[in-house]
Amino acid sequence: MHITNSKTLQALIFGIVIPACGSNSSKPATPDAHVDPAIALAQDMSGRWSSSCLPQTSGFAKLDFQIDTPSWQLDYVVHGNADCTFPLATVAIEGPFEIGDASAVPNAYEAVFGFRSKTITPHVEDLRDTLQAMSCGSEDWVVGESQSVLESGCAGFGQYPVGDCASDYDLVSLQNGQLQFGARPQDNNMCTPDKRPTALADFTLTRQ
Repeated sequence: MHITNSKTLQALIFGIVIPACGSNSSKPATPDAHVDPAIALAQDMSGRWSSSCLPQTSGFAKLDFQIDTPSWQLDYVVHGNADCTFPLATVAIEGPFEIGDASAVPNAYEAVFGFRSKTITPHVEDLRDTLQAMSCGSEDWVVGESQSVLESGCAGFGQYPVGDCASDYDLVSLQNGQLQFGARPQDNNMCTPDKRPTALADFTLTRQ
């Protein structure tokens, strides 16, 4: 797929907000009253979780999480079609996480997701050229090859330099086998506790 309309390409890139996920039930699962609920939730989150093909401001995206306490990994794949079978770029993020106290948001806990690695892989020439023009990364971009943006960030993909944003302050809910995170802001800035979402996202992830 060759995207010839530069405005469409820019809308796709700047419409990307790397999200998270969940549901609308009663209380977070606590399998044993004697087990710390935050520890129990972290254990219950372990495994692979995927979203459906999600519409974005322009384009589509699919999320694939691998959670192995105390670490998390995310592949956020931007697609050019509504069934998410034509990847344009992959944002891969990895780091440690912690579950904190129960949130004032119903059915949710506060969480902190740290960043140890962030890479972007362009899958088409237009995305490669745009990443190059944005001065993301430190090397020339090559289709099919990943490059770190941990230190430099990449504003067009909502990624801040790790020196400015070492963690996301988020929400987590796990109900009826559905994992849900907080509703991310348009600027993707959840870098400090005061930026933590105040509501859950409107989509969920299911265990694979």
